[in-house]
Parts: sequence; C-alpha cells; structure tokens
Amino acid sequence: LTASDTTILSVARPTVTAGAWTASLTPNADITPSGTVYKVTETADKVRYIHYIEVGSGGGSVFDLLVDPPATLASAALSAHIADTSGAHAASAISVSDSGGYYAGADVETVLADVGGRTVRRGIDQQLVPTGLRRARAAIAAAAAGVSDCRIAWMGDSTSVGVGGTNHSKSPAAALTRLLQGRGLPAYNDGVFGTHNTSTWDSRVTYGGSWVQSFWYAGRGFQIASLAAGTLTFTPADQFDRIRFFYAPSTSSGELTVDIGAGTIATINADTTLGFTSQTVSVAAGSYTISCGHLNTKDQVFLKGIETTLSTSPRIHVATLGRSGALAVNFTDPTSSAIGDYPFLTEYAPDLAILTLTINDSNAGTSVATYETQIEELLTHLDGVGCDVLFCVPPGSSPQPANYSSYLSVVRNAGVPVLELQDRWGVYADANAAGLMSDTLHPGSAGNAD
Repeated sequence: LTASDTTILSVARPTVTAGAWTASLTPNADITPSGTVYKVTETADKVRYIHYIEVGSGGGSVFDLLVDPPATLASAALSAHIADTSGAHAASAISVSDSGGYYAGADVETVLADVGGRTVRRGIDQQLVPTGLRRARAAIAAAAAGVSDCRIAWMGDSTSVGVGGTNHSKSPAAALTRLLQGRGLPAYNDGVFGTHNTSTWDSRVTYGGSWVQSFWYAGRGFQIASLAAGTLTFTPADQFDRIRFFYAPSTSSGELTVDIGAGTIATINADTTLGFTSQTVSVAAGSYTISCGHLNTKDQVFLKGIETTLSTSPRIHVATLGRSGALAVNFTDPTSSAIGDYPFLTEYAPDLAILTLTINDSNAGTSVATYETQIEELLTHLDGVGCDVLFCVPPGSSPQPANYSSYLSVVRNAGVPVLELQDRWGVYADANAAGLMSDTLHPGSAGNAD
C-alpha cells in the first residue's frame, strides 16, 4: 500500500527485480524482466496452496499480473478441492430446498449456474438495474421530453391481457398506464388491438354486422367476415389528431371507410399484396368516436388495431397485444402467416415488450427445446426492431405442471430482465391467499394492479 507521500507502508506481495527476491522490497511499477517467476501463496480451508506466475516478454503491471480474477491463476489443487463432489464443502454437494420448483437444480452449483446465465444478452447489460433496458429508457425519456412517441406492448397469453380482471380498465396495460401517469409521465392507453373474448371487455369499442373478432394471429384483432353492412367504433379517452390503422392487405380484401362524425374522411384500400402495413389518417385535434365501415366489394379485411396520437404532444403508448391460449410459436414463426404477429411487430416496432408467455406451452406439452428455440427467435426479432424485452412470470398455477421449472429456466437464461411475481407474491398458494389471483391460473384485478 502506498501513501500519498509515496512512502511504502506495507507490502503484501514482494516486488521482483532481475529475477531475484530483494531484501529491501523496492517498489517497482512493472515486474521485469521477462521470465521472472512470481510466487503466490494462498490458504483455503486451512490448506496452503502455492502458485507461480511467469511474466511474459512484454512484462506487465503489478495489477495486471497479480490481481486478475482467480480463474486465471493456475490453481489445480484448489480446483480439485472445489470439484470434489464427495467433499462436504463442494458446491455440488450442498443441497438447496426449493419447494416451488424455482430453480433448475437442487444444489448450489446448479443453482448458481442457472442464476449466472440470466444477466447478459448480445453484449448489452439487461439486468433490472438502472443501466438495464437502455433503449426503452431512452424512448420513455424522449416522450417525457416531448421529442418523440414511445410504445410499450404487453404481449403473450391471457395473463398479458388481464383475463382475471373484470374488464379492460383492470388489465395490466391499463394499470401500467396509471402507474406511469402517477409518476408524471405522459402515458396513454389510446389504442385497441382486439378486446379479449367479448365485446363487453372494452367499453371503448363496439362492433356488429359484418365485423367480428378474429384469431388469425396470436394477439386478436377485427375482421370483416361478410359482405353485409357493419360498423366498428372506437372512442379513445383523450384528444388526438392522427389515427393509425394497422392492417393486413391481401388480394381478397376490400376497402375500409373512416368516419369521425361528419361522413367518410378517408378510405383505406386493403386490396393489395398480402403482408402487413399501416396507414395514418390526420384530423383536427379533438375528441372523436372513430367509425370504420367498408365498401362491400370483398369480405376479407383484417384490421389488427387502431392507435391514436397527438402530433403536438408525444406520448408513451401502452398497448395490449395478447390473447387467451397464445403459445410462443404464435409470435415466432415468420412463415406461418404473412398477416401474423411476427410481421406486425416489425410494423408496430415497440420500444419495450413485456412478455408473459410460459404457462400455455408448459400445459400444452411443448418440448422445452422447442420452446427455447421459439423464445430465442422472438427475442432476436424484437431486438432487430429495436425493442427491449422484460419477461413477466406469474407465480404459477394450481396444479402446477411438473416440468414448469424447466420452462422458467429457459426464460431466466434468455439473457433479458425477468420480473418474477413469485419473488413478490410467493408461490400460487400465497398469492391466492392474499387475494391476488382470480382463479387457479390468472391474477385478478388486484394482482394486475400490483
């Protein structure tokens, strides 16, 4: 240790000069010359181990050569001691009590390997710490500063929709919107991408006649299913001056008409090559009911959803993009459907995706290897559109599938932040006793809010 006046106070490891130990322990910035062998003595579990480090031809600083992580030191005896599975101190010999099936393993060594693989994805620190979710944080900050819009998408199965709540206002997306607003952020739940299973789920939406809800992709939407007359209406709670329609055109599709109360103001032609796209209609800033009809020339119009924005005031848009029964494959196969969620995510380009996508694959018996591949495909796709990901894992179900922990291990090892509600609520029995669950699987309104 060196004081500010450079006086040597003490030396834990002697300085080597010219290949010999010096009696005076003269300070030296670099260990020289090449070929010097440095001796390090360590004691572990009352056993002394001696290691030797040879200085390379380029020399090296004391810090570089002597304070490297232990794994870089030649420590065969110590490694053998740690790897001894029959020893009382070996990590693999120390059992872990895990009644909830929380980790992939029952000993310290396996649990540490499970935990250690959860922190980094593609070289970007994505932990739940201030440095994590960098792109999402930047997008939220840009919206708060009035620079540009930010999009947060709750994606996945019925838990992402908030099925256990009584209606859309009790959904996770609505709860998150209120939470962000409470922190002074310009958050809005001003879009609609399907209304769960019934028209009463979301009071902002009505539809009838030829309009029906559709399952032609993982997340729900609306479809004109016949040549009969029909109208779809959406009444956002806040003012807007732009309406963005997300739809899947095809050569069998017709045309949508747009009305905000004074007759048709725009027509959207969906009769083009199959794919996924969007079109924005501008209106005078105000509050309106958006009505969508159709020109009854063809009966195949697929409308994924509607989002409203205000050009003079950037917002954080929080959307629900999920449905009951969704599996990982529904979001990951780019070849299964040109009008599915894979191409839609490219068009929508969220800044943050909150995924709840574990329980249905577990219940359906999707092989763990297949599930892992599909999750990696989804994360790669979202990464490609500039989207950060936060996995949200419910506390389980009753009964819980025997291999549920294997699916959780895939999520934990995917290298993205994981919000595990079991950490906050305990296992299913604890969460249910606390009034956070609505049934044997879904969080209720209180759970969604929390």
